Amino acid sequence: MSVVLKISHQNQEQEVKITEPQTIGRSVKADIQIKDEGLSSLHGKFKLEDDGKLYYEDLGSKNGSSLNGTGVYASQFMLGDILKVGSLEISIDTPSLTTSERNNIGRRVQRARRQKDITFFKKKDES
Repeated sequence: MSVVLKISHQNQEQEVKITEPQTIGRSVKADIQIKDEGLSSLHGKFKLEDDGKLYYEDLGSKNGSSLNGTGVYASQFMLGDILKVGSLEISIDTPSLTTSERNNIGRRVQRARRQKDITFFKKKDES
């Protein structure tokens, strides 16, 4: 099993196949090496589990990582997610997945973040 990541950087896009744990960063020691001032030497790590779920972990980077606009240390990485590290935007290349792989990875359910975004329905008083 594998997952292909789309990495957007400086108006260029590259694809990286994840089959085993891989690190991302500026260092030549990183499995995915990208020259970007916002990246730490070893910024983060991707890990694909046997059940098909993909995880990302920030490795104590100076500038941090954000998933869908929220700072993250470690999280499952799902379809529709946008991971930002340095000036990179990373997502899962959905067309490369089979239906089974898509189901295994999962899709994040977007929840309302503010009370005013939620519509409440109240029962009419019968008195």
